[in-house]
Amino acid sequence: MRRTKEEAALTEQAILDAAVSVFTSKGFNDTRLEDIAANAGVTRGAIYWHFENKLDIFIHLITSSLKRYEAIIIREIQKNNTPVTTLRSVLTEVLKSDPESDSLTGLFQLHLPGLLMDSSKGETLHAAVSQIMQRINDLLLAVVYNGVDAGQIRTDIRPNEILLFITASLKGIMDERLRVFTGQVFTGDYTQFVDMVISGICANNDE
Repeated sequence: MRRTKEEAALTEQAILDAAVSVFTSKGFNDTRLEDIAANAGVTRGAIYWHFENKLDIFIHLITSSLKRYEAIIIREIQKNNTPVTTLRSVLTEVLKSDPESDSLTGLFQLHLPGLLMDSSKGETLHAAVSQIMQRINDLLLAVVYNGVDAGQIRTDIRPNEILLFITASLKGIMDERLRVFTGQVFTGDYTQFVDMVISGICANNDE
């Protein structure tokens, strides 16, 4: 039984890896389950054993990625550093580049907006990701509030707006890094960008 579970996990991961490759090259709408199966070296039936359809595969990919970010935030919070240090560490860890996360981020940037606007898919996709997104938002907002209470984070801007600035800055940096529409990938040091974001939220620019 242990071997069977391990083999099932390997098959599922092979399907997910293949899906990223095929979705990226053909686009979500033009991808067939047969394409993913061929890329993964499995049968179409094997895909149905693990997933309901290709939207289910896409949802699994995006929720797994979001849970990875959630785990980073929880880990940094549990270190009990100051709120500003925690936010700096979260941004730094999320921006660490690796081929897997870059492929997923590029995939989501290209296809997520269109899928969310699709009446037949958007509601299902939104329901799947909204709960995780809310947990991430709540975790980060609590850190911001703690920073305000500690006198580290500026009080002339509401905490919700500070969090919006942080997340919008993060998204902008990730978009610039990937340059999915030009095919360029920025591989520089993100320390300066993180410094600018943190400087913008600190009380009296004093960290």
